[in-house]
Amino acid sequence: MNIEQILNSSVDKFKQNIVDFCKNDNQEDFSFTKAIEFISFLKGELQIIGQQTIQTYFESKDVEQASIEMGNKKYIFKYKGEKEILTVLGKVRFNRSVYQQSRGGKSVSPLDVKLGVNKEFATPDVKEIVLYSCAHNTPEETSNIIRKCSLFEIHPTTIKRIISHTGTVLEANKDEITDLVHRSAEHKNQEGEVVVCSLDGVNVLLNEAGTRKGRPKERPDKEAPTPVSAYKNAMCGSVTFYKIEKGQENTYPERITSRYVSRMPEERYQTFKSDFETEIKSINYSGTKVKIMLTDAHKSIKGYLDDNPLYKDFERLIDFFHAAEHLSLLAENIFGKSSKEAQAWYSKYREILKHGNCGVDKMIRSAEYYIGESKLTKTRLGEAQKQLSFFRKNKQYMDYHRFLKNGWPIGSGVIEAACKSIVKQRMCRSGQRWTRKGGQTILTLRSHVKSNRWDTFWKSFTDINYRLCA
Repeated sequence: MNIEQILNSSVDKFKQNIVDFCKNDNQEDFSFTKAIEFISFLKGELQIIGQQTIQTYFESKDVEQASIEMGNKKYIFKYKGEKEILTVLGKVRFNRSVYQQSRGGKSVSPLDVKLGVNKEFATPDVKEIVLYSCAHNTPEETSNIIRKCSLFEIHPTTIKRIISHTGTVLEANKDEITDLVHRSAEHKNQEGEVVVCSLDGVNVLLNEAGTRKGRPKERPDKEAPTPVSAYKNAMCGSVTFYKIEKGQENTYPERITSRYVSRMPEERYQTFKSDFETEIKSINYSGTKVKIMLTDAHKSIKGYLDDNPLYKDFERLIDFFHAAEHLSLLAENIFGKSSKEAQAWYSKYREILKHGNCGVDKMIRSAEYYIGESKLTKTRLGEAQKQLSFFRKNKQYMDYHRFLKNGWPIGSGVIEAACKSIVKQRMCRSGQRWTRKGGQTILTLRSHVKSNRWDTFWKSFTDINYRLCA
């Protein structure tokens, strides 16, 4: 039966079913409930027509030959076999030719390869829907959303299989996929007067044994210790493009767009650093006036930046709000926590630090004076000296006055938000514990979504996956 015949047959049956549904309709009994019932009925009928048409169309593309060649190998026709796949219109079964080498081995179906479902149980568009949703929701939530909003259903366990397989392909072909995304016109056309790069860490609960801090408790009954889950630091990196706007009183940065990379916890963050540097190297700097590295002052980040020649031509700045936290601690230890003197000194020198020329030097001199004049306890003196040392070591990265004058950003809000929106919102829900592989798949998908380049990523991924399944 060809497509025209099955369409005619399906349409005739569709018409008859509509007539049967409507023949007992009573105008007076019509309500929104009846309307919803009719729409649901209509959806089911259209789904059936779609499934039948897909089946016939696929089977019409199957070619039966005595033998074929694939990958420089000769295969002999064996039989016509049925395959079931999940499409956006639901499950579809169709018959296609299956071939095998004369000496045996794995069988192949050219039609499966052409459809992109060789060794697969779902069409690429179904997988995209599933994975895009799972970048935002759990497999259970995704299953329920799809059941409510589409014409197909998929079990959470099946969704997890799709995620697992996708993760394997993503990691094995990470560099090629990234290169294809970076070579896209969408990526190359992104530029800004100011490019700000940032990186930070965020804790994720891993599904593996952790370690207890301090001396372990000794119990008389000698029970085995309870396994400890491990919180480890995942990493996020952001590259943000700004244009400089001129206001009536000052200039200020207006954010254009941001790109993100993220990795699950790993030793010394080597993969994350490589991915982050690849993202930075891919930037179109043709319209860029300044490159800025804006971070907190964590010693591991500082050491990484100090030792890397990639960042030599970057302006570096410590996030102002991070510096202000240290200033608050300094004030508390010099003048006393919650004292009026501490609040007054903090407010004054926060403003000087932010807007004053050489503001950090002025603040340091004032702090040194009050530390010398005050009779502090050993504990408070030690803490005050610790906070003061922070400013002495990092004052070269605290030129907030110049940054504000030029209209450059001084806060790391973008990377702070990325840690929350990319990692915490999806991966730190109650009861969630992650394997490194499974977590990385979600982080990769979510990073592409938040970078507004899902379509480019998905095309690159499907092209590679199609090649691998052939």
